[in-house]
Amino acid sequence: MAFVAAGFEEAQFWRLTLRAYRRWMRGAEERRRQVLLHHAEATRAGSLLGEEAYRSWVAAVRGAETRLPEEALGGVLARAGAQIEQISLAEALGKMGAPAEAPMSAELE
Repeated sequence: MAFVAAGFEEAQFWRLTLRAYRRWMRGAEERRRQVLLHHAEATRAGSLLGEEAYRSWVAAVRGAETRLPEEALGGVLARAGAQIEQISLAEALGKMGAPAEAPMSAELE
């Protein structure tokens, strides 16, 4: 039943007129749309901003600190990964100041 799926109790359904049912369901649909829009906006902000800038954005938008919704995490990580320069292990070790011929984990045992 869509009414219960929208978060309402089944007992309330039987007391509603058709007009009231439509109004309640439109309200539930609008709330769901707003949540999806917020998640999309948070995903976009999270993928473009650093941690401090993201927290500032959240405080400005909601007035309190929040985290990205779990369903947004995959998109944020994929977008962030696409922006990272791909380099070899030797290049990474060189940038860190380690010798290019560092032992591999199997050799450490």
